Amino acid sequence: GGEWEKALQLVNVMRRSKLAFDVFTIGAAICASAKGDEWEKALLLFSVLAEESLELNTILCSAAVSACAKGTKRDYVFHLFSMMVQSKVQLDAATFNTVISAYEKDGVWEEALQLIGVMLQNRVESNIITCNTVASTCGKGGRWEMALQLLSVMSHSEMQSSTTTCNAAISACEKGNKWEEALQLFGRMLQARLEPDSITCNATISSFGKGCEWEKAIQLLCVTQQNNIEPDVLTFNAAVSACEKGCEWEKALQLISVMAWARVEPNL
Repeated sequence: GGEWEKALQLVNVMRRSKLAFDVFTIGAAICASAKGDEWEKALLLFSVLAEESLELNTILCSAAVSACAKGTKRDYVFHLFSMMVQSKVQLDAATFNTVISAYEKDGVWEEALQLIGVMLQNRVESNIITCNTVASTCGKGGRWEMALQLLSVMSHSEMQSSTTTCNAAISACEKGNKWEEALQLFGRMLQARLEPDSITCNATISSFGKGCEWEKAIQLLCVTQQNNIEPDVLTFNAAVSACEKGCEWEKALQLISVMAWARVEPNL
């Protein structure tokens, strides 16, 4: 059998023999269960800690939380995290990341954002991947206000955002028809010396299109080329769409000609 089975057998033998438990024995069994994706066994062993009046610690709780997350038992994840907070167990980055990911999968972005704030305020080791995950979810859902709040939390905590984080926030603004906010984020990226990529430009230009700001779309397309960012078919499509919505047919035709010059195959 797996390591978790051997660990569970050892615990059962100790219980039948009425041997005293210690936190290390139970901890090893919980960790083995977590690695074996056996969330039910991990919870069962976790309950033994309370029965034996053993003190909770970060490693044990993190292992149990991880096991429940792998088993997609997010209700248990939230319950265990609440227990850790109430018991004043020191929270580590791995636990925060697991709980934030669970919130994100449930679409509960407000709680995920609050936890990132708590994580950074308590100077727990920051994880840009976690922030990017939440930002990406906000981007896909068009939750532009939430995405901007995330960037604000990161800024106040002196955590450097990445191009990926900003791209997700700009995408959220684009889906929320907030071209001015998208443009401001683009400017902040340049000020922070973050390098925009084609994703940045595509989302920003697309936001201009939705706002019927065809002139800004063309200007940004020029900026893209000046900064050695290769525009792709999506970039041109967004700019052409902006001209179309602004009833600027001649400009749209000119852009299609530029596509041919740039050797970008149109798919319009």
